[in-house]
Amino acid sequence: MPSEEQMIQFIIQKEAYLTLLPKIAQRFSSVVCFSEKIDSILMWSHYSYNHTGFVLGYDLRPLLLPNERNVGIYPVVYSDKRYNAEEFLLYLFGSLMQLPIKEADKMSSIKWLLYKSLDWQYEQEWRVIKNNTSNLLNGHSEPMTFMPNSIYYGCHISQDNYQRLHEIALSKNLEERFMKLDNASDEYIMKVE
Repeated sequence: MPSEEQMIQFIIQKEAYLTLLPKIAQRFSSVVCFSEKIDSILMWSHYSYNHTGFVLGYDLRPLLLPNERNVGIYPVVYSDKRYNAEEFLLYLFGSLMQLPIKEADKMSSIKWLLYKSLDWQYEQEWRVIKNNTSNLLNGHSEPMTFMPNSIYYGCHISQDNYQRLHEIALSKNLEERFMKLDNASDEYIMKVE
């Protein structure tokens, strides 16, 4: 049982711990971000330098099932409020200080990595997360490796970039697709060819 002095000291340091949260995430978790939406004009404009880049496609359905790598895939929660990670921090730092603090929410180690502002809702993002508390002490997170199965070329990709990527796609046996703006439609939509 923690002494009253230990608990007071922890509460005083809570604000400092909250500022450490991003650094804790880097040591405690490996996170990879994906979108379920391939045809977003806004995302192609932002993340693909105005449609001149490319997108890699992955089949992540196996991560929906329990696996030996202890990796899971979760939808991002879009909210106008930040996730309150104070209980998780209390548990995490209490554990490091060897204080008997119970974990209130078994999903808190994942939830605090899933919240994002409503402004980003158009991304329809999913995150692949691997948590490993032992990484908190050794200073690094474990890498995750995923092999793409397809490549989507932006509708304004240069011929040189396309040729380089096409050669890589052939060597890696990737399915190749092209994104096109649908100029025949009344709406602003993209199509996969």
